[in-house]
Amino acid sequence: MMTTGLPTPAPTPPEPIDSSTSPSSSNPNILIIGAGIVGLTLAQALRKKYPWIQCTIYERDADPQTRGPGWGLTIHWALSTFQDLLPDGIVERLEETFVDPVASREGDGKFLFLDLRTAEQRWRVPPNRRIRVRRERLRRLLMEGVDIKWSKSVTSISNTPDNQSVTATFSDGSSATGSLLIGCDGTRSRVRQIICPDHHRNTILPVRLLGVSVPYTGTQAGPIRALDPFFLQGGDPETDAFFWFSFLDTPSSRKDGKDEYTCQILTSWPYRAGFLGEKDPIEIPATNIERIQFMKRLAKGWAEPFRSVVLDIPEDADAKVISLEDWPPPKVSNGDGKKAVKKGWDHFQGKVTLAGDAGHAMVM
Repeated sequence: MMTTGLPTPAPTPPEPIDSSTSPSSSNPNILIIGAGIVGLTLAQALRKKYPWIQCTIYERDADPQTRGPGWGLTIHWALSTFQDLLPDGIVERLEETFVDPVASREGDGKFLFLDLRTAEQRWRVPPNRRIRVRRERLRRLLMEGVDIKWSKSVTSISNTPDNQSVTATFSDGSSATGSLLIGCDGTRSRVRQIICPDHHRNTILPVRLLGVSVPYTGTQAGPIRALDPFFLQGGDPETDAFFWFSFLDTPSSRKDGKDEYTCQILTSWPYRAGFLGEKDPIEIPATNIERIQFMKRLAKGWAEPFRSVVLDIPEDADAKVISLEDWPPPKVSNGDGKKAVKKGWDHFQGKVTLAGDAGHAMVM
């Protein structure tokens, strides 16, 4: 069960299981490639439900700080399943990762999709229990008690001579052998490249997206927060531009006492001829200031509070480019029943698979 107050100190987590390079004949040894949310959740689930299984994560980054703080995650329809996968000590401390602990305790959100020209509600997803977390805080929590090897970029995968296990070789020349290998290494998965050499590339969608993370005062953030304390989204019916807003930090989760909100703002637009009256499709602007100016150009005809939220973005804010990509997993088809006409992935006789974005990257 989720706690409703401030978290109490958790018991000292168990020492990580240090898996050897050769799996025991009695206990399976699982190699997880990637220390993102999916890989870490899988490792925690194994700790909870199958504590006799040896498990090690191999991560290409040098340390947890390599990728920076990241943005936020909303967990809603999968929340009960997510909690069930985690050890009780981790569940009891989830509130440490919340963007807004007060709002999370107060109840369900509205899941609004709004008309950016009129501010009218177009759709509202039936509310359910949800939490909004900072990605890096959740990742740090999920690392506890898990054996992680850093600076391990997988370069090849092979069966052992007896075909009972699988070996991953890394760019530093080291290797590890396990009963199973699960690629949880993200939308541009290296494991996927290895096991799907002919069809691992993502499909880039005909949409362009820019995003910023900016600090706003309570006065600036208040009108949006009145609509929803976590996030909202909307569309411009005249241009098909898209707007996303979410809170990444709030006064109730800050430790410095400031009345300041860290806000995530995204805008996207269709990559097509004729957009905003331009003859050719509009590509991502080249410089940072041009990107901020273009975000503001998109918002000029929007209703309040969406217009001001975008126009208030400082021109020195770091505008990040996000590529929207899908990867549909390949299906095996037997054609006329005599020979395969489309190949799936090489699962090394059931010992290698993919999970998360590595296995089904998709834009939502």
